[in-house]
Amino acid sequence: MVDQLQAKVDDLENRGRRKYLKIVGLPEKAEGSGPFSSYLQDMIPKWLDLPVDFPVLDIVRAHRSPTFASANPNSPPRSILVQFLRFSDKEQS
Repeated sequence: MVDQLQAKVDDLENRGRRKYLKIVGLPEKAEGSGPFSSYLQDMIPKWLDLPVDFPVLDIVRAHRSPTFASANPNSPPRSILVQFLRFSDKEQS
């Protein structure tokens, strides 16, 4: 019974995570002053060379990793977590 419940918990956690995309290496403040999710909706299709008629990506939430930005200019930028509304949007892009 414990093994069955552990497998079920693992499955639920994995299903919850599959809507997320992690972007690494985007400089801090690259998005400018506008909303971060709007910036990513415009830029992800360009970065991935998606067709012009590709449907708009529905982004629920986008934010930098919760670690604090370093004052050192040589430190790497924080990673970005993007949550899509549908898992299929992530898979198609």
